[in-house]
Amino acid sequence: MSNLARVKNQPKLQKDAVLQLDLSAKYMQDPDTGLFYHMWDEKTKKHSPCFWGRGNGWVVMAYTEVLKNEMKGSQDAEKLIAAFKKQLAEIVSLQDPKTGLWRTVLDEPDTYVEVSGSAMILYGLLECRNLKLFDVPYTEAMRSGWAGLAKNLNSKGYVTGVSDGTGPGDKENYQSKSTGTFRWGTGAFLLAACAYAESDLYSP
Repeated sequence: MSNLARVKNQPKLQKDAVLQLDLSAKYMQDPDTGLFYHMWDEKTKKHSPCFWGRGNGWVVMAYTEVLKNEMKGSQDAEKLIAAFKKQLAEIVSLQDPKTGLWRTVLDEPDTYVEVSGSAMILYGLLECRNLKLFDVPYTEAMRSGWAGLAKNLNSKGYVTGVSDGTGPGDKENYQSKSTGTFRWGTGAFLLAACAYAESDLYSP
């Protein structure tokens, strides 16, 4: 929607995109950690129990794309950046030190590392840094993130380690999902790869 607002020159669509992120943060962003729950149920007025990695990755990408089309220094931009920075700080602190990736449940160290969510997170970090949307100081996290992602490209060029389609649930729900090659992982990997190649971290 935000990119469509730019292409079609329709500021109302950008306002709608900002509103959607504001509402998502209101109902699904944990005030203590800044992480996002998978789902909010309007009927029960409750959120799902876990911080799903790919779900947070989608949020990272959404903030990135909306900020790319928001006027720098605007009230909306500052509000979005504040919520986004809080999420990113916690996400980076939860990066797996061995693989450079993030887990399918971000704050559950006994769940597996998952490639699509990791690629989405890395893309957001790199793109925000590349475009200087705000200060993104996580250089080592980005380096190790790309090194970890690159290890999940097999000899045939397939992106592996991506979890299957996932609905909201408890930790066991996410942990039970099989991993393989799925288009949402491949797309996110390509975005992260392009952003890394365009960054000051890349050296051919």
